[in-house]
Amino acid sequence: MISQTDLKKDLKKQLLVGVVISVLFLGVSGFLFWKIQNLSSEILVLRKEILRNQQLFDNFSILKIQKRQVVSIQQKIFNILPAKEDVLVVAGNIELLVNNLNLRQSFTFGAEYDDKNSGVSSVGFSLTLSGDLEDFLEYLKKIENFPQFVQLGSIEITKADSGYQINSAGRIYKK
Repeated sequence: MISQTDLKKDLKKQLLVGVVISVLFLGVSGFLFWKIQNLSSEILVLRKEILRNQQLFDNFSILKIQKRQVVSIQQKIFNILPAKEDVLVVAGNIELLVNNLNLRQSFTFGAEYDDKNSGVSSVGFSLTLSGDLEDFLEYLKKIENFPQFVQLGSIEITKADSGYQINSAGRIYKK
């Protein structure tokens, strides 16, 4: 039979082993809990980064599509714009228009303007017209329908002896 002393020793031994195993289990559990918390934090950070990268990628894809559309539109605009030497043709078309509407004109070219960002430049001009107001309004309608971009920046209308005198400044856009 087992004596009481042996039983106490066995019980103390089992208790000590149980305490050591419990402490080890709690230590390992605490370490694993801490490690899981760290991994969870890292996973959340990575998820946020993945979401941000996905948004950046989506934006980049949209920008690539829009760039193709802009290049197409830009090419169409450049095809409409006259070359530098064709600005004289546009001025000639303005003169033909003025003559067809029974207006008298004085046309002079001004300074050249270059826009480095867009690649589009323009030539300034000043124009003085004399004639009826109705003819001038028709002139404005027709100039608006020109295939080239002609901008009138300022218009001054004064009453003259024989009708009206119109002074204007503008630009003809070119490549």
